[in-house]
Amino acid sequence: STTAFTAVNLIVCFKLMLYSQSMLAKSCWLPTAGALLCYGIALFMIGYTSIGKSFQPNLWHIPGELVNNADALLAVIAATAGALSLDVVGLLVSYFVWPSQLELARRKW
Repeated sequence: STTAFTAVNLIVCFKLMLYSQSMLAKSCWLPTAGALLCYGIALFMIGYTSIGKSFQPNLWHIPGELVNNADALLAVIAATAGALSLDVVGLLVSYFVWPSQLELARRKW
């Protein structure tokens, strides 16, 4: 479940970046990096502290197992890449086949 939840978090964060107006701006990647950092801290707190063990004893040392298990990491990467590939193809098709008026104006600039 931690593997799936990690994949969902990555997919949501990267989709938000993908559909933002300027994906390379600090105002886009800095909050995304902060959100992923908060998620990592939350995983650490649940998996390796006494309060995390009292709240969720089933997740004791699971974040470390997620990182050390090659199949789990591959599943996270494959799920993220698979989900985002559809959006990337859709954005590329809409950019080249059905460009908006703003995209056409930017091309003339």
